[in-house]
Amino acid sequence: MVVECRNGLDAADAAWMREILAQVRDSTWAGVVLDLSGQEEMDPSGRRMLANFHKGLAEQGRAFEVVADFETLREGLLMDHSIMVLQNLSELKRSIHEMAPERLQALLSTGARNSNLLGFRLRCPVCRCEEARGWLPDPARHRSTWISNEITIQLQPDDPENSFPVDAYSVAVCPECLFAATRMDWFDSPSIHLPATLPEGSIERLTKSFARRRAMVQDVVAETPLSAFFGMPRLDRAVQCAWALAEESLRAVGRDRSSTDGFGIGVSILMQAKFAKEGEDLNRFYSAAYVWLRQVVDQVGNYAEDRLAEAHVYLLSVALALGRESEAGQVHRQAVERWGKDPEMAIWLDRARELMG
Repeated sequence: MVVECRNGLDAADAAWMREILAQVRDSTWAGVVLDLSGQEEMDPSGRRMLANFHKGLAEQGRAFEVVADFETLREGLLMDHSIMVLQNLSELKRSIHEMAPERLQALLSTGARNSNLLGFRLRCPVCRCEEARGWLPDPARHRSTWISNEITIQLQPDDPENSFPVDAYSVAVCPECLFAATRMDWFDSPSIHLPATLPEGSIERLTKSFARRRAMVQDVVAETPLSAFFGMPRLDRAVQCAWALAEESLRAVGRDRSSTDGFGIGVSILMQAKFAKEGEDLNRFYSAAYVWLRQVVDQVGNYAEDRLAEAHVYLLSVALALGRESEAGQVHRQAVERWGKDPEMAIWLDRARELMG
């Protein structure tokens, strides 16, 4: 829930804060975002109200974040380390689906080097297994690029001959309960004492969906221990299975369709097509990815702008693969109208134009 509060906080605001706390108690909201855009500072009474509101939400297991676009206010709020402060609403949308930059930097600084990848020992937040392994690409050794026969953008290593393929190791898998995710921050990182950042209620939903994940693995894995099967090196069948588990885990993490990361599911399905065995019907993957990417494109307000532009390009590719040329043209026009004059989106718009010939 996002509450705009552009004129500061005064005693009269305590009433709606109490009302929201009462509503949250019986709602499915993950938390509340207070939008203080345009406000340069906050007096001590406003800070006390903010602290009490935060405490009330925390007691109900709900998150609290503040949007502050003025640096003076942002710096003051950051002194209270328990409050998440964002610079704008686009950053809020990004924080829903992507790892926080601070968490990413903390992980990158402690990873064990495996050629072009950095490896991590993780603890599963669902079953507490200590044997999960995850990998992240070393940013200094990769550049984003388009490859003609790939739907998704690729991280190209500086030494391809002696490097591991990034997409093959992007999913961390718990060998016990089979929870899987591309987000390392959804696992505990014991070595740097960082707890998992799974949304509220996710662990219970993931626990209940274990049988579905187990059934997916039983048809693929023979006698190989799961820790080795999802370890390094990974065969294509293990990679495809890992992405299928990531898809299933994302479905469980979402409370409902509107809170489910449809973009992440769409990419997970495209990766299952990429690592499919020879002769496997790829159209079934493309059709499934199409449904989810179409939903993302139609739910403009749920995603950060760069992720939304990326979804448009992938939807365009899938539409062309399925013979939906007219719809591909429509998606292309939408992307050009929305981001055609934004230089930061050039990497997506250039790819869209390339696909359309």
